[in-house]
Amino acid sequence: MNGIQSEQIAHALKETLFLNEYPVLAKKINSEDVYLMCLYADERMVESYQEAFPHLIFSRWHPYIVNVLQENVSKSVAIKNVLAHFGYKESEAIAFGDGGNDIDMLKLVGLGIAMGNGSKALKASADIVTKKASENGIDFALRKLRLI
Repeated sequence: MNGIQSEQIAHALKETLFLNEYPVLAKKINSEDVYLMCLYADERMVESYQEAFPHLIFSRWHPYIVNVLQENVSKSVAIKNVLAHFGYKESEAIAFGDGGNDIDMLKLVGLGIAMGNGSKALKASADIVTKKASENGIDFALRKLRLI
């Protein structure tokens, strides 16, 4: 990776997790179940990881961040399980999303709401687009829908 990409990835780390450096998690990764990891990488790096780990799903949600998941893990799977547990239908649920990894979730539920800071693809998959997350978009949408 060149210096410009390293700076962009460092910015992504701070922007998304409010961290200035990568956390050291090696001991935890080896001793606990891991269901999702965030890979801070450009497209070329992601392609090399996809070749090395074809059984995993790589879902980009930020220009320099990709979720790495097992095949049977996604936000949609989680939502289906939670809704089933409480006896609700998918059509009765609302979901908010701001990244590419939220598209499947917004398509699943009865009302998918994209945050204003989301990508074009995310907004295209949503039923409604609200304000940016930094502008209290969830509160704004819930009030506009008269849910609160």
